[in-house]
Amino acid sequence: MPKRPRGNISTSTTYYSLPSHSKRSRTADEAPASTASADGSFNDYGLFDELAAEGADADSLYFLDAFEDNCHEPCKRTAGDHPLHEWIPEIPEYLNELIRLEGRCGMATDLCAKCQTAGNLFRCEDCHDLSLYCGQCTKDVHIRHPLHRISRWMKTHFRRAILRDVGIRIQLGHPIGEACINPVHSVKEFVIIDIGGFTRSR
Repeated sequence: MPKRPRGNISTSTTYYSLPSHSKRSRTADEAPASTASADGSFNDYGLFDELAAEGADADSLYFLDAFEDNCHEPCKRTAGDHPLHEWIPEIPEYLNELIRLEGRCGMATDLCAKCQTAGNLFRCEDCHDLSLYCGQCTKDVHIRHPLHRISRWMKTHFRRAILRDVGIRIQLGHPIGEACINPVHSVKEFVIIDIGGFTRSR
């Protein structure tokens, strides 16, 4: 075990006198003002002098001085002080909307919303449209958006799909919609990392 130092250990405190603030002064034996009133408002008028004695920088003291000037009276509370209390009555409506978005959003038919043909239906999670479209219409819409995320309707729920499933192909180095006249086959698929996640493509 380490040896304890011999002798008594003592501490000392040194006080430095500072010029009192022009707006308020306080004696050494005066009790510090309360930092919070009954309603929770901030009203500590002596904090400026305390921070000055502790060596706070001039910028902090200037900010606090301006802040205290606006805190002479307790602030009135408004409804915006308790946003969760305001939102509680809206919880059922928000919950119902979230459940609706996980389903077909009221779309009762199994036909494409654009061409009215039957078949596999898809919904894009990134487009501002909650309708369901067939594979060909989904492909036509996403020629210029190959990184959008889509889901396929499985009769009872949605399952994650990729645009490769509807025929989207990416040709690097060529404008959108223009086919390469001398294509070179690359790997079977590659992964694109985007802000929306990982996308597998060809």
